[in-house]
Amino acid sequence: MVRDMGARRDVARREKLHDLARHELGAEEPELDKIVCELAALFNAAACTVLLEDEATGTLRLSASTDKSLGAEKQVVYELGQGLTGWLFARGKSLRLSRADDKKLVRRATGLERADPRFAEHDPEGRAATQFLGVPIRAASKVIGVLRMSRLAEAPRFAVEDEKALQFFADLLGIALKRTWQLLVSRTIEESESIAIIISRREPQPDGTHVPRLVYANPGALQMLGYFDEVVTRLDARCLYAPGAYEALHAQLEARLNQVVEVGRIELGPVDSLLLHKSGDFLPVKISYRIVADRRIRPAEIYTIGIFRDQAAEERDRARNRRLLEMLRRMGIAYFRSTFEGHSLDTSDAETDILGYSQEELNSLDRRILYDNKNERAELMRRLQSIKPGDLLPVRRRLRKKTGEYISAEGYIRSVREILEKGRVTVEGLYRDVTQRLEIQSFVDAPADQVVSDEVLFRKLRENEQRQHDYLSSLGHQLITPLNSLVKNLDDLRSGALGDKEEIEDSLRWVTGQAKQCMRMVRNLSYLDKILREEPFDKADVSMGKICVETKLDFLHVLAEKNIRLDVDDRSIDTHLHVRGHADLLRQAITNLVDNAIKYSRRRTKVEIRGATWPRGRVLEISNEGLPIPPDVREEIFERGFRTAEARATVPHGTGIGLWLVRRILAAHDATIRCDEIEEQGKKRTVFRLLFPHPEPQRGRRTR
Repeated sequence: MVRDMGARRDVARREKLHDLARHELGAEEPELDKIVCELAALFNAAACTVLLEDEATGTLRLSASTDKSLGAEKQVVYELGQGLTGWLFARGKSLRLSRADDKKLVRRATGLERADPRFAEHDPEGRAATQFLGVPIRAASKVIGVLRMSRLAEAPRFAVEDEKALQFFADLLGIALKRTWQLLVSRTIEESESIAIIISRREPQPDGTHVPRLVYANPGALQMLGYFDEVVTRLDARCLYAPGAYEALHAQLEARLNQVVEVGRIELGPVDSLLLHKSGDFLPVKISYRIVADRRIRPAEIYTIGIFRDQAAEERDRARNRRLLEMLRRMGIAYFRSTFEGHSLDTSDAETDILGYSQEELNSLDRRILYDNKNERAELMRRLQSIKPGDLLPVRRRLRKKTGEYISAEGYIRSVREILEKGRVTVEGLYRDVTQRLEIQSFVDAPADQVVSDEVLFRKLRENEQRQHDYLSSLGHQLITPLNSLVKNLDDLRSGALGDKEEIEDSLRWVTGQAKQCMRMVRNLSYLDKILREEPFDKADVSMGKICVETKLDFLHVLAEKNIRLDVDDRSIDTHLHVRGHADLLRQAITNLVDNAIKYSRRRTKVEIRGATWPRGRVLEISNEGLPIPPDVREEIFERGFRTAEARATVPHGTGIGLWLVRRILAAHDATIRCDEIEEQGKKRTVFRLLFPHPEPQRGRRTR
């Protein structure tokens, strides 16, 4: 009795599967989301899923599932043979397991060493379903997907009857999906306005001749030939050809027509021909013919299918592309197309302008030699392969010109699947030379690692112009004070207003100090120009201790005036700092830092200079007790023209150039600078730390 009840259930379920197939699979496009829900109910399954083949990649991808969590966070993709689903897809065999999470059971059934399921199914309440039943979806002899379902562990097990019934429906589903795809492709071609299709039937005449009578023309053919609303069927197909054009093809066509009854189908072309537009104009085309015989009836009906494109339109496309490339050339933008391996396929005249190679040289060039190293291009190609074909990847790279010099190039690249080259994937891109643009940006403190917009660059130029104006104005104010003092002291010397020898010598020291102060400000202007132009310089061993002591002597008159003490620990400096560089540039950097330390120190305080060794390099510290620098601006103070509100209030006529110049000088020596605050003996001090790299063994190196 139990067996009879089971048999009746199977029969009832099969009838319902028939109904489901009739209602859903008979539709023009099956609703898979609805089908998986119906199947889950018919098989008492916790979840049901359809996965279909992506022919481009050969992988399985999610199509529909009752488990809405599938694919929500991660794309569901199975490689051939991967997991239970991929195994089933690769072998085209059904699979039924009572526990898909039992590794031994899985190994025994499939031979797979499997960890946890990659994309486990869950019931509507979110519970994991561990029973597994999967069958291949087949269209003719080809597996095009997988239909799988799951049950909870405590539910009745899937039986052989379940497996057979599900396979029965999967086969019907495969036929329906194949038909749907073919209809979609056929309709796409038939309704295309860019591809023209005409079909004619070989119609016998009473005199024994034959007339090619039109039976079909798609929208593309009607539009191309100028027949928009008219009915063209029953026309003699020869009237669509220019005078003499059909006759030129007739001999080739007749030879094929006599053979087609035997073989069923013959192809001819593509061949060049002339069609006749309704307006009377000639239309140059390239036509491919397919001649087919309907041998189901006798005598067989013979049809000629002509597929063509307007060559004039293709020539217009080529002309438009040439104009576009010429426009890009005038804008300084190069186009290229290459293989992933680096072999050039197409280049533009703009690329020859930028790189200095001829078109012939570029076409035979291995593009990997354009990069600093071949690994750099390989890494770029890996990044490109990680995104979808057609998506743009922004790039900025140094490229090597034919002369050997490098340029900075910025642009976009993408991968393209070439339809006319059997689906081969190639790389194409646009780029421009931004070397000069980046050089201009470096002059105005714009980022050097990216090209800023015209708006940002213009704003930076305006700001730079204003800073230059402010700098010269401030420099004038700063020079007036020491120059006035210098003139007064010289007048006193000339007039004899000074008394004894000691007073005269003291005055001369003041004159010397004031003159050096003027020289220091003028040197800033000179070194500013050298740094901006990145003039090369020779490196030599430099005694930083000596520079610091000499700098102290230059500031004696200012130190005395503010009653400030400057302590230079030249022993620690010479012990820890072994620097190779440009003595005058480094002297200017130390001078600017000492000048600031004195300028912003309180009276009767101390400025200290000392050396130290850190794991990352050798350090020179210059500290003072005075105007504090807030933490949030300790990086901004090294920007050109930046001054804190407190600094402007203390010294109104500062330039904001000094610290910026210090950082640029140190950068030219591969050194860095930072500003910190420390506490010594209960007092807070501002300290500038100059970090030089550990000494290198080689000497005499020339740098920029």
